[in-house]
Amino acid sequence: MRGIGLLLPLVLLISCDGPERQLHRLQRDLLKALPEGAVFLLKENKDTVSLPLPPTAEELTLARDFATEARQKVLAIDPQKLSPQERSTLTRLRAVIDSLSTKPSGALCDPVRYVPLEVLRRPLPPALLVSLVDTLPAYYAAVHERWSAPAPARIGPAVEQAVQALDELTRLEKNMETMPPKLQARLASTLPAARRATKDFIGLLQSNLMVE
Repeated sequence: MRGIGLLLPLVLLISCDGPERQLHRLQRDLLKALPEGAVFLLKENKDTVSLPLPPTAEELTLARDFATEARQKVLAIDPQKLSPQERSTLTRLRAVIDSLSTKPSGALCDPVRYVPLEVLRRPLPPALLVSLVDTLPAYYAAVHERWSAPAPARIGPAVEQAVQALDELTRLEKNMETMPPKLQARLASTLPAARRATKDFIGLLQSNLMVE
């Protein structure tokens, strides 16, 4: 009798662990397994700009290991026992876990995010804008250090963004007479290296496309 009493809580736990709870648990565990998202922080006086960095190789490995282990769990969830909304969530979750288990860099590395085109177009304080241009070589070097090949479909849009970033650097050069003389001189001295770094990033993207 005592043995039945000890087993009863376990039986109740198993019976309560339905497909909805399994789905929600996997969602929660997936969020914990994904990289937190490192940033390259640029400061100029009291102004700051944060540029995203790719996940490290170690973070990609951890995400792949989780997905490999979770793959059978997510396949075991019966979609017929879920609500229509939860079935849709399960479909997306299966796709994400499948992608992470096969090629995590394809799922987690979006090279468009590593082209600071939108930041270059912001109405930033002139000193911060010049610091951003000055920092581009170091930023792209940090991206390259963490680089893993993205999904091929993401490479083309990133190349287009990078080409537009080059155009934006040209626009800044043409309009720099609106800046104080010291900032003009600093921008003029940093633009060549910023262009080279951007072109090198385009070359990196294109080389990944040729490999694929």
